[in-house]
Amino acid sequence: AAARAPARAPSTTRAPPSSTCDAALSKKANSILNKLTLEKFDRLSTEFCALEFSTLERVAGAVDLIVTKAQTESHFVSVYASLCVKLANTPNEALGEDEGSTKKFRRLLLERCQAEFERDHSQTIAELESLDEESRERKLAKIRKQYIGHMFFIGALYKQGLLKENIMHHCVQELFGDPSEPDSEKLECLAKLLTS
Repeated sequence: AAARAPARAPSTTRAPPSSTCDAALSKKANSILNKLTLEKFDRLSTEFCALEFSTLERVAGAVDLIVTKAQTESHFVSVYASLCVKLANTPNEALGEDEGSTKKFRRLLLERCQAEFERDHSQTIAELESLDEESRERKLAKIRKQYIGHMFFIGALYKQGLLKENIMHHCVQELFGDPSEPDSEKLECLAKLLTS
């Protein structure tokens, strides 16, 4: 996804896929995600879950793809959250057995969502200063849209039971911020999260 903003938190940074097999897998997964709708969910989600996510890195790559799609296509967040539920409940050797597999998937998803939630945009902001006003406004609008899409996705994951209540409390507190110094963008994100 070339449209993604730069690096996320170092704790969840993964090496990019190195083999052509991973590139081919990523291409297949993206192709399925591009066609995924509520009407085609059963067939395409089964196809997606049947892909060779045979290593932890490949599962993490699948999570990255889903989160990225959810951020940019906020009107489909419930479909992507349902796909996460199905993927979490699909047995996967890379994640372990039975309940352990579901817990590991949820942890990967949580880490990815948390990294996005806590992403430091200072590097992006520094890059924006070198752009002309029109380009800067477009880039800012894109970042804002992705972040708001992420809030909708977090809400959809919570409704599907993939995120726990204490995580939602943490998100709400972070977005609410300091009442003496309100941040209008964080408050807008809080409103989107609560309405989702």
